[in-house]
Amino acid sequence: MKIHLARVHGLAPDLPGPSQRDWVEEQVRSLANKYAQAQLEGDKQSANHIYSSLTALYYRHQDILSLGHISRVLESARRRLEERNK
Repeated sequence: MKIHLARVHGLAPDLPGPSQRDWVEEQVRSLANKYAQAQLEGDKQSANHIYSSLTALYYRHQDILSLGHISRVLESARRRLEERNK
């Protein structure tokens, strides 16, 4: 399962140190950065795949995540990348 998460969804394995909430938050930020990069590059296929991974993460961790939070993280990642590319 950990190999599937890493290869298909780009998620790091659940490490014993951080809490589940910290792990999930780190995965959301990582995927949001990858999604923003793919969108700015015009790579729709990668963007769709990454968005699918975010959706899977949300459904698996609805007790921790909200769609509003994911939306805010996505927007923040997009803004940071746009500022960096100016």
